[in-house]
Amino acid sequence: MGQLPTDVPWDVNWDKKFESQLEELKQSGSFDTYRKKTIRIIRNPIREGSYKSENLKGLKTAHVSGNYQDIICFELTPGVNHQSQQEKLEEVYLHFIDHWDNYDSALSSRNAAGRTVEFTIEMPYLEEGYDVERAKNTVYKAVKDLDGSRITQEWGDECLRLTGEVSPEDKDVVKTAIPTTVDVKFNENTLF
Repeated sequence: MGQLPTDVPWDVNWDKKFESQLEELKQSGSFDTYRKKTIRIIRNPIREGSYKSENLKGLKTAHVSGNYQDIICFELTPGVNHQSQQEKLEEVYLHFIDHWDNYDSALSSRNAAGRTVEFTIEMPYLEEGYDVERAKNTVYKAVKDLDGSRITQEWGDECLRLTGEVSPEDKDVVKTAIPTTVDVKFNENTLF
């Protein structure tokens, strides 16, 4: 198992009991249980309980609005190690846990948090100029291989609604994939 970074600017609350159960969890194949446990092993004192925004959880940093993966948070801006310095925050370092093999590397690496942009596309069934099924497939094909992307569909009574996320630099990919008579709405998420 990898080691936690030694240059974290505060003490990390490491759950030793959970660490001892890790192999058993892996062997059981219960990844959902594993993920729920994983987010309990690290606490971030700066954001614990008192620094919250939207879905940002201070205690466990389990879910950040705009990201649909479980997250371990290692540190904030290097050198910012006290609540009184919150106004100096520039970056949050996160690691996304989405696969068994990533667990060990997550314990020894820190990645800058990726910013994402949520999008919503509504395609009315009775709109002329495009076939809804083909248009949907075109959007899926364009978005599915982008880094950090996510897309879901909902067949409503009057229209097909596609929602998802892409990085800010990939907004044009979404715009060019939809029919010209269809609009896309973007909602940029921020961590704070």
